[in-house]
Amino acid sequence: PMILDIQYATTIIVDQPITIAIEYVTPEINNAGVTVFSNICEAPHGVCFEEFHPTIFNQSDDNGTVIITLDSLNMGLEDGIFKLEFYVTDALLLNSNTEILAIVIDTHAPIVTLSGAEHVIESQAIFISAFVDDGYSGSNEIIVWTIHSPDGKGRNPTNEEFQDDYSLNLVPVLSGEWIIDLLVRDGGGHFVTTSHSFNVSNSAPQAHLTLDGFEVHNGSSLTPANTNNWVLDGSESSDTVDDMQTLQYVWYIDGNAIVSGKSIFTQADYSFSGHKEVMLVVTDDDGAKSQINLTIFVEEEYSASKDSLILIGIIALTILLPGLLVMRKVIVQSRASASSRKIPKWGGVKSMAVEQNYESANASDEEGIWGNKSIEDNS
Repeated sequence: PMILDIQYATTIIVDQPITIAIEYVTPEINNAGVTVFSNICEAPHGVCFEEFHPTIFNQSDDNGTVIITLDSLNMGLEDGIFKLEFYVTDALLLNSNTEILAIVIDTHAPIVTLSGAEHVIESQAIFISAFVDDGYSGSNEIIVWTIHSPDGKGRNPTNEEFQDDYSLNLVPVLSGEWIIDLLVRDGGGHFVTTSHSFNVSNSAPQAHLTLDGFEVHNGSSLTPANTNNWVLDGSESSDTVDDMQTLQYVWYIDGNAIVSGKSIFTQADYSFSGHKEVMLVVTDDDGAKSQINLTIFVEEEYSASKDSLILIGIIALTILLPGLLVMRKVIVQSRASASSRKIPKWGGVKSMAVEQNYESANASDEEGIWGNKSIEDNS
């Protein structure tokens, strides 16, 4: 006899027994029917773990086709992958060719568990691993992961998050409860769903502040060197990588919010002088806050200008006063010189008048003398 080619190479037994039709041919002189004989071994990877051993099953012959019934309970087989070889023997005890069939017995759902940390900090990596046991070596499962984030969205893991089919490495960036669902379908069509949840705590921001490049500590009292161009810089405040872009900055002066949305605060944003209580508040997307308080003293701008004017006036007086004294001395000397030059002129005039008066007096005397003489002559 000869067994014709079978139509399938693998048979799966789930809950109910299955039947397999084996077609054969025999010489016409020997058509009294055939008997099927078989041996079986466990072979999860196509290679037997042990020697073949005989097995029996129900069978019936229908004129060139023998029907066998595979029942794991009657065959005494647990879940697993087996290699079944069989042949037929006719009435003359002649054996046919041997055919091999792979049998998968899967009557139980797999055992599935998930494990991982139950609490992590925002942006801290968490490792989630799955344990799947279908009860026999070489089992094949289909695994589907689903990640549910606190914002209500569900997604499949990315390639970067997959460690392998049975584990994930996640870096959660949102605080709240995360849920990981795992759906497993085994070779027998059994479905199992399990889940693992963990909480993510928000990582609060850390405010950092500098004044003109120098670090400012909480509660400091500072005076900027440049009263017209000081800079308070909070841009080096830190948080997790995903929260850095969402940090909010609010600047307070004496308890009143002055500027928001800027990490840098200058006198151009709010000009003041004297003592002021300044506070920087840094807030992340979860509402967590960090703040730095300081007292800043800015000297009044006009005081510096007045001091400068006084200094300039003193310098100017220092330069001008000697010059004024020298000029006064020159003027005095000039006047004195002019007066000395005019004295001879006024003296010459006086001498001429005196001489003229003297000559007039002499003339009068002479006239008197000569006048007297004439009188005498007349007498």
